[in-house]
Amino acid sequence: MLTYVRWYWPDDDSWNYDELDADRWALRHVELRGSDGAFLAAASLAEVLIARDSSTPGAVTRYEQRYGIMPEAPIPPPDPIVEPALESVPSEEFEHLWRDARRHLEQQTSAERLGHENATVDLSTYGHLMPDSEERTRRAVDDAWGCAPDVPQGDGSTG
Repeated sequence: MLTYVRWYWPDDDSWNYDELDADRWALRHVELRGSDGAFLAAASLAEVLIARDSSTPGAVTRYEQRYGIMPEAPIPPPDPIVEPALESVPSEEFEHLWRDARRHLEQQTSAERLGHENATVDLSTYGHLMPDSEERTRRAVDDAWGCAPDVPQGDGSTG
């Protein structure tokens, strides 16, 4: 069963959202700067493992530069004494944040590759050429993970 939590880290002024497995390891991680809500990370453990296992030098480093870093230990269960305090969030809220964060980070990376200060120029010039990029990415990840196209994805239930 998947669990969705958020927590605030005051030292970095960041809100962190995590999708956790039954052992409380983060499967996906979204990080936003608290002061302005800017997306800082939208990383997936499965994608990090694919990069690691690709045998491509620097693949994990490039992934982390683009999507941020995953938590490197299980997230402890909520405890009123432990800081930062964890709050449960609905899966729909996490999924919405995940999509927005990935879109933002992908646009930001594209703009940087083209030497633009931000993604506005790229989106206004090239955005109409990529209307299905999210679906193409989803299919590519499903293919890489060996998911059958008729198997429902997303809720994490096992039966």
